[in-house]
Parts: sequence; structure tokens; C-alpha cells
Amino acid sequence: MTNPRVAHLMEDLFLAVNDLVAKHEVTHEEYRAAVAFLNEAAEAGETMLLLDVFLEGGVVDASSREWRGTPKQAVGPYYLEDAPWIEDGQLAGPDEEGDRLLLTGTVRDVDGNPISDAVLDWWQADAKGRYGAFDIPPRTNMNLRGRMHSKEDGSYALHTVVPAAYPIPHEGPTGRLVEALGWHPWRPAHIHLIAGGDGYQPLITQIYFEGDEYLDSDVGRMARHDLALQLTTNGDSRRADFDIVLEASV
Repeated sequence: MTNPRVAHLMEDLFLAVNDLVAKHEVTHEEYRAAVAFLNEAAEAGETMLLLDVFLEGGVVDASSREWRGTPKQAVGPYYLEDAPWIEDGQLAGPDEEGDRLLLTGTVRDVDGNPISDAVLDWWQADAKGRYGAFDIPPRTNMNLRGRMHSKEDGSYALHTVVPAAYPIPHEGPTGRLVEALGWHPWRPAHIHLIAGGDGYQPLITQIYFEGDEYLDSDVGRMARHDLALQLTTNGDSRRADFDIVLEASV
């Protein structure tokens, strides 16, 4: 059975690609090289990586134009479901390396009303840019992953460490294309969050930090200054405020 949405999108895609081919007088040799590159990326298991780097940020922006809450971001490849519930907002254990960070804020609706009992699902890289279960085995490693609820007044306090920037995998085809474009493979330091609650649409976002050297040149083309926090020094630790705005379900 014909799917009108798929048909419309694919027709526009093929028209756009053929327009590009005509505009730049793409040769058959260049076409075959492009096909070989896509096959190589697939054989290397980099299909998702390639599409995430070059397309996902645009898809997120296009699909959230009517969204009035905290700006959305891509979920990224390092999310794991069923992260443990954390006590008193303690995402980082006492032995976790790195500068301590206290992240505080309030979960609100688009009219500014606090939302109690919202679920906040956090995950991040450590101070060396590594993710538990991916860069640090075993697969069950839930380091720097955890869920918590906002309090009755909508507030939350997350105790963690400042994450480090890290490069995407760049030894394979995707990395070669990134290099050919004159880009670097780095993502700025960030903390991931999925927030939601009864009666509210889920929010997927990422929190960045002002002053990060890769903030304006994120290889994933997702980082933005309205999601970048100014870190302040509080004794031996850092502190930042980040309010979370959710939109009601339709």
C-alpha cells in the first residue's frame, strides 16, 4: 500500500539530489565513489553515526519549531533505559574524578508554574570524556546515569562532576569525511537529560557550558548558547542553574 508521506518525502529527496548533481556536474566516477563510501560506512557499522553527525541536528530543529519549552536536542547514542533512581540527587559517587558540580533549577510549564514529581533522567561522560557501559565496560555500568524526581515546588539539585569534551569515533569513513570537510571530530562537554511527567510531553535536551572551546564548532552541529550555562566557583566545586520548561501534552 502506498504511503503518501513516504512518497512525498522521497520524491522531494530525489529531486533535490538530482538538482545538486546537475548544479555541480557530478561525474559518474564521483557518483560511484559516493556509493562506495556509503557501502563502506554501512560495512563499518557507521550508518547511524554518519546520519547523526550530518542530519540529526537538522531533524530535531525541524520537528520542534512549534515547541515552547526548553530547546530540544538529539538523544545521542549513549542513552540506556532503566537508569537507577539516585538518592538526594547524587549522580556522581564520592570517588568520581573531576571537578564537583552542583546543578540546580526548577521544572516549570510554559506559563511558569512549577511541576512537582517530574522525572529527570540524566546521563553524561566523565571527566575524561568516557561513558559508562560504552567506553567503560561492562555493559551494565551505570556510572553517571540516574533518575530523580523534582520536588513539590518543582525544584531539583543534581550533584555530579563537570564532564569533558570528547571526539566522536573518527578512525573510519565518517571521520575521513569530517576531515575532508575541514572539521574537527569533537563534541563540546555536555550533560544529557530526558525530562517528563504526567500530562507533559517528554523533553530530550543537552546542557552545555559557556567558554567550551568546541561550543561554536560542535561536530554534531547541535550545541547552542541558549543551552550553555555559566559555571561559577563555590568553594572547591562549580555551580550552575538550569530551569527546565515542559510543554503540556496535546
